Amino acid sequence: MKSPRVRPAVQKEMSRTSRLIAVVVVIAPLAILARQESSNYVDAETIYRATVARHPDSWLAHTNLAVIELQRSPAQGIARLRESLKYQPRFAETHYNLGRGLHELGRMDEAISSYQEAIRLKPGYVQAHDNLATAYAANGRLAEAEREYRAALVLKPRLAGAHTNLGIVLAMTGRLDESVSEHREAIRLAPELASAHVNLGNALFQLRRFAEASDAYRAALRVDPGLQDVRGLLARAEAAQGKE
Repeated sequence: MKSPRVRPAVQKEMSRTSRLIAVVVVIAPLAILARQESSNYVDAETIYRATVARHPDSWLAHTNLAVIELQRSPAQGIARLRESLKYQPRFAETHYNLGRGLHELGRMDEAISSYQEAIRLKPGYVQAHDNLATAYAANGRLAEAEREYRAALVLKPRLAGAHTNLGIVLAMTGRLDESVSEHREAIRLAPELASAHVNLGNALFQLRRFAEASDAYRAALRVDPGLQDVRGLLARAEAAQGKE
């Protein structure tokens, strides 16, 4: 995350929330085509490319193909999404995916505009609220980030990633007790979310609750023993605990 600087665990979790929406959301209207032509096409990408070649104004094929392209080349996917929007500018998922691609490239102001348009078209769009919050946080617009994380959680209270990211924002604004509560809720909902344990440990460390911070870091390592940076955080917390 850029300005203000955020701890590595925060960056990792923020990046997770900016993933593409599930392809099934935008792919469903072409399912019949896929069944009919399954003997002629090997995979979905081949189908979409053939559809676009035959029907250049097929906005849904452009959007579906862009979802695949974004995973290989955000710039290529962005260009195709913009092409899709020429033919159908009111499909919220296209704006969302455009925002995701721009987000991936660090073009936060443009990503914010795309997420906002997705929400304007589809106010209950949980992923768009969630990712808009992440983009705001990356730009240092913490009050707006908090507002959007809370909007996402009103729509989907069990969204563990949004809880821990809200906890990060609260910690960055000095509200550490509230931060701890959000990380604990994320862990209750998703005990396997290692970054929530790490972020909880970070907030507890800032509160000088070193024993609890150590426990949180150990929990993160139980979930993912490969988190080498967390071993350093654990050693720091244990050393601080020994000095009390």
